[in-house]
Amino acid sequence: MAKIGMKYAVYAPFSGTHTPGTAITYGTGKKLCHAISADVTINRRDNPLYGDDTKIENDKGITDYSITFTGDDLPVSSWTELLGETEVSSGTPAAVTHYAIKDSNPPYVGFGYYRVLMVDNVKYFESFWYHQVQFAKADENATTKNQNIEWGTYQINGTGFGVELDSTGETHFYDHMKFDTEAEAIAWIKARAGIT
Repeated sequence: MAKIGMKYAVYAPFSGTHTPGTAITYGTGKKLCHAISADVTINRRDNPLYGDDTKIENDKGITDYSITFTGDDLPVSSWTELLGETEVSSGTPAAVTHYAIKDSNPPYVGFGYYRVLMVDNVKYFESFWYHQVQFAKADENATTKNQNIEWGTYQINGTGFGVELDSTGETHFYDHMKFDTEAEAIAWIKARAGIT
């Protein structure tokens, strides 16, 4: 199964505080930007039990995960909703300024996208939804234009958390689903992000 594309990166801020054992309530979700890449690292325990001088059991459960997302832009609205920057309006005429302070703590959001797959020359679409992620802006950089343009992109780094979404007590990290059509993949993400 070849991976040949990625599209439709969205986020949805938490609406209030999540109570363990219940579904997360999100505010209105938004499409973030044109998606370039999402690198997800699943962190697992590695805790073997040895007996008779050999490994007889091992715990490889998930502890958390990280997401490095790259896009073509970070819309101004995301600076506060996604990255936790403070927004103030001042001056004449009024100008909006964003700033980050020492104790800025980015909010929790849900995050999703879909990737395009190909099997035997047939396209499929796999959607992902990460229930609870906390993003922070990566390092800033700027480069002068020279003879050949070097496209600059935006990168944010996220830490993902496990959440209890129902009465089973199980910890959920992310959902994913494969679809035959692009429309179905988008609809699945929109339903989770509260996008109409």
